[in-house]
Amino acid sequence: MTASYSRIAVFADATPEGRRLFAQAARLARHVGADLTGVYAGERSPLTPDETFVRGVKAISEVVRRHDADDRARAAEAIGPLMEASVALDQPADFQIVWPHGDDVLRFLDCDLMVAAYPTPAHLPANWTAERLLSLNGGPLLLLPSAWPGEEHGRHVVIAWNGSRQARRAVTEALPLLTRASRVTVLVVDGEQYAVATGQAPGPDMADYLARFDIRADLHSVSSDGQAIADTITREARGLGADLVVIGCYSRSRTVETIFGGVTRTLLRDTAMPLFLSF
Repeated sequence: MTASYSRIAVFADATPEGRRLFAQAARLARHVGADLTGVYAGERSPLTPDETFVRGVKAISEVVRRHDADDRARAAEAIGPLMEASVALDQPADFQIVWPHGDDVLRFLDCDLMVAAYPTPAHLPANWTAERLLSLNGGPLLLLPSAWPGEEHGRHVVIAWNGSRQARRAVTEALPLLTRASRVTVLVVDGEQYAVATGQAPGPDMADYLARFDIRADLHSVSSDGQAIADTITREARGLGADLVVIGCYSRSRTVETIFGGVTRTLLRDTAMPLFLSF
């Protein structure tokens, strides 16, 4: 991963929350020099009672063609406010209409970074959750809570570091954001547990890695004191004044996390601050 993104995809609609998310993604794309794609979920219109009685290949094909044209026209009208926002923000964007009946387009979405809101904007499919987007696409996701008060994120980035492969991948994929941050903190929770298992406390290793990219990182080690790791990460990040947390998802197996909960699932369910997530 080089310290840049080529294309950013944002899952937005024309609601106020969706337009705000689009604006945040547009500013990020401009800052890192990336192309921007707006992904919008189109809605298929139902057949009328008369159309259900249509018979014959030609007649059925005409009904399908007419519905498809009408559906695409409505979707194009619906994304009008986002297209206007693109012009106002001076950030060119192309728009991709996805029909919710299939996952193929999401699975092979051509982007280096996805940007989505939490909770999912009202006019997007309810199953376009952060977890689903991550598992289908495989690329990193920037999750921005609608309740987050600021328009900016990524000035002070906290890396939730536990020495795992997933955390390392998250850091590598977040490099374009880390290189433009004013401050980076490597947060280690209960590092002594990892030291017992590996013989080396996590933290200094990641600071050394970041130094290769001229990123100076502060180390911040804390104990969870028996509290949930996810809550400890959120509490410490807020206390440090961070506006973005980098997380490597599912350091344990997804089956274990599904049954017993876990850091990833808790953060995805209850996040109140911007998260950079890598699967």
